[in-house]
Amino acid sequence: MPESVAGIIKKNNLYLLGKRKPGGSIGGKWEFPGGKVKKGESFEESLKREFKEELNVHIHVNNFIGKINFKSIDHSFILYAYYIEILDEDITTNEHDEFKWFTLDEIRNLKNDLAESDQLLLDII
Repeated sequence: MPESVAGIIKKNNLYLLGKRKPGGSIGGKWEFPGGKVKKGESFEESLKREFKEELNVHIHVNNFIGKINFKSIDHSFILYAYYIEILDEDITTNEHDEFKWFTLDEIRNLKNDLAESDQLLLDII
């Protein structure tokens, strides 16, 4: 089963989400940044690569939070979530239109505007 990773950035009880650019299965939705794990990569390596590609930042991977199983339109995935820290100041929006800090309650209120897989993470973060 394909595996994906999500990096959860928490600061002062706020969580950083990115809003995906239009297009694709989660276009226009908010998400915890991350992506697919490539063959031969560790979860930590995958998170570091994804954050470099998508946000042009270096990160430090902290604690493993948990994993969830989810199904997209035509595939089943396992999503592994980790707390991470961004080590750079400037975020580049390569895959996202914007980034914003949210409380957990605000994220829960996003409902259909939050990627379905990330909705499932809310019970474990």
